[in-house]
Amino acid sequence: MEAAWQAADLIWVPSCHLVGISQEFGADPLKFHVIPYPIVRPQPAGTIRNVPRRRALRIVFAGTLMLEKGVQYIYEALRKRPNLPVQIEFFGPVNLTPLGVRRLAEVGTVHGPVARSQLFEEFRRADALLFPSLSEGSALVTLEAAALGLPVVTTEEAGAPASAMVIPSRSPEAIIGAIEALADDPARLERLSAAGLGEAAERNLATYTDSIVDSIGRLIGR
Repeated sequence: MEAAWQAADLIWVPSCHLVGISQEFGADPLKFHVIPYPIVRPQPAGTIRNVPRRRALRIVFAGTLMLEKGVQYIYEALRKRPNLPVQIEFFGPVNLTPLGVRRLAEVGTVHGPVARSQLFEEFRRADALLFPSLSEGSALVTLEAAALGLPVVTTEEAGAPASAMVIPSRSPEAIIGAIEALADDPARLERLSAAGLGEAAERNLATYTDSIVDSIGRLIGR
C-alpha cells in the first residue's frame, strides 16, 4: 500500500477520515481527493420523521456487534444513565464474547443479523441510527439510513454523511448528550431526517461520476 501511495498521482477516498489515517502512515495528503460515495435511494422512498414529544426514542444500531464499531460506549452510556428516554435495539452479526453480548442485552435488545429488507423496515420504524464507530472508510449503513429519512448520529471516523449529527468517538458522555438533545427537541430529529433525504437526492451516481471526471481533468490540467 505504501508503494501504491508513492506511485500514485491521485488517490480517491470517500471520506476525510481516510486522508488523516493514510497521512499517519506516510502518505502525501496532497495526492488525495475526497469523493463521497453515491447514496442509493430505496423504494419506497424515505419520509421525514415526525416524533411526538414525551415518549422514549427508538434508536437502532446496525452493523457487526464488535468493539471496533463502538458498541461498548453505547453500553457505558446507558449503564451510566439508565433513566434516559430511549429504547436501543442492536442489529447485525455478533463478534463479541458471550459476556459482551450479555452486557449489551442489559441496556437494549440484541437481535443479531437480519435480512436487509427487514433491516430497512426497522429503519423506517426507528427514530434514529446510532453508529459510534471507531474507524471506517465510509459506513454504508449511515448512507442507507439517511436515504430512508432516518436521522443519523455517528462519528467523524465513520465517514459520516454531511447531514448526520456528528459526535466524538470513544465517548459515552457524547452519546448521552446526543440522546438527551434529540429527546428534548423532536424538531431536531425532523431537521436531521430532512437533511438526510436531501443529501441522498444530491449524492447520486451522476454527481459521483461527474466528480471523478472532474478530478481526472484537473490532474491532467496540472
